[in-house]
Amino acid sequence: MIKRLSIALCLSLLAFSCSKDESTPDKPTTPVDPKPPVVVPPIGNDKDIPDPKTFVIPEEYSDYYKDIDWSKTGMELKRELATLITKTHKSISYTPGIWEAIRYTDEDPENKDNVLLIYGWPDKDSKNSTIQQRSINKNLSYDTDANRHKRWEREHVFAKSLAKTKDQLALDANPRHGYIGTSIPEIAGTDAHNLRSINGSWNSTRSNKKFADGKGNSGSLGSYNWYPGDEWKGDVAYSPEQVHVS
Repeated sequence: MIKRLSIALCLSLLAFSCSKDESTPDKPTTPVDPKPPVVVPPIGNDKDIPDPKTFVIPEEYSDYYKDIDWSKTGMELKRELATLITKTHKSISYTPGIWEAIRYTDEDPENKDNVLLIYGWPDKDSKNSTIQQRSINKNLSYDTDANRHKRWEREHVFAKSLAKTKDQLALDANPRHGYIGTSIPEIAGTDAHNLRSINGSWNSTRSNKKFADGKGNSGSLGSYNWYPGDEWKGDVAYSPEQVHVS
């Protein structure tokens, strides 16, 4: 329900990309054209945006949202939600905080010993491939580059490399063990809403391609675009929207 409430606040779908887990050494990758085609995200009509007054808050979340004025809309409502998220957000370290958090946030509901891998394919389509697999044991996290094809690592859904201004990063995930940042970029860079588990090799294949509309399982669309897959496109839309609201 919280996801539906947050998604309803989106006025447009962002174009964004992902990047390799920053804990691993950089490796040469296929260069990406510095001037790829511009992908313009679709913009919905105002009439398609649900009226906040019609939202039904489940009883278990009613106390959390009790101070929100649902008669407000647009930026006024966004500011109230941003204030609430800021007050209740608990910052954690990138290492080991995010590694530990993902074990819960991405836990496979059908196997509590596993995490779900974003962009993974259904078992019937992955055909036992370790790269496109959808679920993996929590203990098989990144250890060496040689094993990335059969391990999971952390993934910023909205790429750190794109979330920056001319002078500074907007997402800053300091890898120092136990370090908890206090600046806005550091807090945003370790926001678990924007970090997911992913197969290491599939993460490399993703490179810096922009998200685009598609159909079916995840994969490349031409030279510059990537479709996250039917199962994951909602997650991909939700992650940066949640960070943006906060």
